[in-house]
Amino acid sequence: PSKVTNLTEEDFLHTLEVRQLIETYSIEKIVDNISESLLKQLKENIKQQEKATLDYNFNLFLELDRDFHLLLASANKNQQIRDIIYEMNTGIYR
Repeated sequence: PSKVTNLTEEDFLHTLEVRQLIETYSIEKIVDNISESLLKQLKENIKQQEKATLDYNFNLFLELDRDFHLLLASANKNQQIRDIIYEMNTGIYR
């Protein structure tokens, strides 16, 4: 069963800080070897995010944003980093 905890503002900000560190590091590792196919998927995702924003579809935007981060993580060869990013973007860290 999932456990829901009450996050304080400080907890939330700390989580964002950790996420920023891990995702920035991950991008630095993949940027020189990113495939054209993945670039195409990322660009398409951004277009869809822009449309969701214009349509005021916040739920779709959040889903697409999560998918964008997971797409980037999928290019990292380090499974542990991929797992952490997956967990942070799918709400497992609560």
